[in-house]
Amino acid sequence: MSGSDNNSVEKKHSRVLHCPDCNSTNIYIPAGGYTGNYYHCKDCGYEGALVIEYDDEDFAGEKPADNDRQKIPGDSRSLTAGFIVLLILVALFLMIVILGIAGVF
Repeated sequence: MSGSDNNSVEKKHSRVLHCPDCNSTNIYIPAGGYTGNYYHCKDCGYEGALVIEYDDEDFAGEKPADNDRQKIPGDSRSLTAGFIVLLILVALFLMIVILGIAGVF
């Protein structure tokens, strides 16, 4: 075996974590342990257990275009606001029913 054959040994690829929302590599782990890792993106504020892991050679500096991502109608903020409105309406309904049974109305 010549010296050039030793260079043909497959190199270990380093893995790079990417944010699933903005594809940034500016990710850190504020918590971990028995429950698994929890990641935080410093660029977009994403927090969660899911990140994308690429070989750094495969995606060196590539970022998908913003128009590649599909927006899902009713993001989590609007769903949360709708849920709060629903809770308020249910609470008002229950108050009216309870006061009606008590004979106030």
